Amino acid sequence: MRFLLTRPVLNSEEIAKNLGDLGFEVDIDPVMNINQIPLAELSLKDYQALIFTSPIGVRSFVKQTDPPPITVYTVGNKTAETVKNSGFQNIINADGDVEKLCRCIINHADPAGGPLLYLRGAHITGDLAGRLKSANFNVQSTIIYEACPSEKLLDLTMYHLKKGAVDYMPFYSRRSALIFIELIKKAGLESCLANISALCLSPAIEKQITHLAWKKILTAKKPTQEDLFKMINVELKG
Repeated sequence: MRFLLTRPVLNSEEIAKNLGDLGFEVDIDPVMNINQIPLAELSLKDYQALIFTSPIGVRSFVKQTDPPPITVYTVGNKTAETVKNSGFQNIINADGDVEKLCRCIINHADPAGGPLLYLRGAHITGDLAGRLKSANFNVQSTIIYEACPSEKLLDLTMYHLKKGAVDYMPFYSRRSALIFIELIKKAGLESCLANISALCLSPAIEKQITHLAWKKILTAKKPTQEDLFKMINVELKG
């Protein structure tokens, strides 16, 4: 059984190791490459909390500055784990999606306690900052990385697609799904998807890929990696 992973390299390598330890074949072909954006000079003591919605955002931040003694809100377990491993102490994890994160912050933070610093990528799903502002929070949204689309699929990816050797593809975001579709159309290999089952982290992602002829499209009940792979009875570590 072979998986094709299209997340950025660091994310995919961790998943690939887990899948490899379970005896699966894995190809990595990142459809987006991460460019770090220099962090503007900030006085972090002026903020009551930081907000992260991806492990990439956390890594981009700690590469540029030491973890400050400040509360950190995270969208889910993977982001929270990266925050913890980076040296932060006070972590509040929404354990879900942007909707849950928004509710979590509203329930735990105080609009009068100072501004929130939302450290994010250039392309995001959902208007977290806007929703928090409507709840009277002062939110500064700062872009610290950009995910740039790849121009073509790797030769090895196209070889395995043509051979019908890929069984599963997990999709973690609408943007990565859209970029993959553009690349596979560019390569003229749409018909190869008939051999592949797509694993979608959310209904929004599923909506982006339904017009193509996949073997199956499976959508997780909850937007977590655990639930994503649970659909095919695969349990990843961590």
